Amino acid sequence: MKLTFLLSIIAVAGGLCGCEPQDNPLVISTYNGHTLQLIDHTTVRSIGERNHQAVLIFDGKLVSDQNIGFPLLPENYSDWVIRNYDLDLSSPEQTPWTVYMSPKTFTRAEYDQMIACFEVKWSEFDSTLTNFSTPNYGKSGRIERIVYGEAPQPMVFRPARLRYQTVYGPDADPEETFIIRPDGTWSFTIASNGDGSRFVANAANGTLLANNGQLSLEKPFEIDNPMLSVRPDMIDLSDPEYFQSFTDSTGKPLLSVIKYPF
Repeated sequence: MKLTFLLSIIAVAGGLCGCEPQDNPLVISTYNGHTLQLIDHTTVRSIGERNHQAVLIFDGKLVSDQNIGFPLLPENYSDWVIRNYDLDLSSPEQTPWTVYMSPKTFTRAEYDQMIACFEVKWSEFDSTLTNFSTPNYGKSGRIERIVYGEAPQPMVFRPARLRYQTVYGPDADPEETFIIRPDGTWSFTIASNGDGSRFVANAANGTLLANNGQLSLEKPFEIDNPMLSVRPDMIDLSDPEYFQSFTDSTGKPLLSVIKYPF
């Protein structure tokens, strides 16, 4: 069974356990002939450890396969249908979850039917997810939105010329990647070969700012990692010049998506 919807939370089991996945119903809501289930989908991570994942199933079909967050600029998705659920009730101790129902899998009528099933037992879904956590391994969560629309995907950009090198040198098949996730969080990684394996450094990360429909970097771009250094031939390259060279796989420039105001 494909893992669906949201966030994996690792739970430590008391001893050896079987290798077959287990689906334990947490909430079942039936309304007007349709059924929505919240399932605790449990799989074995390793000996003595299990993965627990909250799964939504509507009329026997899996709803969503990951929690990728809600975009900073939802106005860019004018074809979406969005239902919000008491956003002010969420706390910093909870992971906000957005459920996406793909029009490729569900009709608009099915979306409305699932909404009805969810809302008739909303308080039970909400309280169950609030308590769906494992100590030391993750936050509890709550469904803040249910969206009828295709889930947005991360945007991946790479520079025309490499600026950095790892301790394994400039010829270790390096790769620099700037990733923007739909919720505005971003990360910059630098990878290279070394010691017989692929080395990946999480060089920088942050959260974009949204202002008047424009996304911008919230702080100056800084790399502070003892495993990384600027290539000698790129020392004079400025940050703005470096960012101008980033494009995605279609040639779309990074700076057409975000501003670098520093």
